[in-house]
Amino acid sequence: MQHARPHMRCWLLLCSDLAIRSGTAIALTPSCYDKDAGVLRFRSKYESTVALPVTAELAALLNKCDDPCRPFIAQLSGRRSTYGSLSVQFRKLRKLAGVTRQITPHDLRRTTARNVYQITKDLRIVQALLGHADLAHTAWYLQDDMTPVLSSTLELAKLNPTTEVIQ
Repeated sequence: MQHARPHMRCWLLLCSDLAIRSGTAIALTPSCYDKDAGVLRFRSKYESTVALPVTAELAALLNKCDDPCRPFIAQLSGRRSTYGSLSVQFRKLRKLAGVTRQITPHDLRRTTARNVYQITKDLRIVQALLGHADLAHTAWYLQDDMTPVLSSTLELAKLNPTTEVIQ
């Protein structure tokens, strides 16, 4: 990512560090950013409110933008950016970095979600990060990394009267 121009760097950090959908990341404006708290607040695809702390590297880029109504990416690039134009630039960066696998910015979101799950083992934290309304969507993101539940564990849970039922 060292070869990325500021607008691309910002877009990729939003997609990777904060696991924001690439389309949502393109549209975020300074009105979503609380500089004092270092938090981005926005509505997810599923209309839930998401509040995510920004990393220092991302904050440095966001702090360069001052027009509250114009997207960060447009301010950093000097022009309106579309998903298509950013995708072309992303492919060029992948090639420049020697990455041959066909990854997309959405893969960065999925990777961050999996990393957070590996650290926390908490689906609810990953659900909050991704802004999913339904926990099943979150589990789908993590299906390759989910620890299998043994039927013997479920049977033991049935026998334990103190086991709580998750609604």
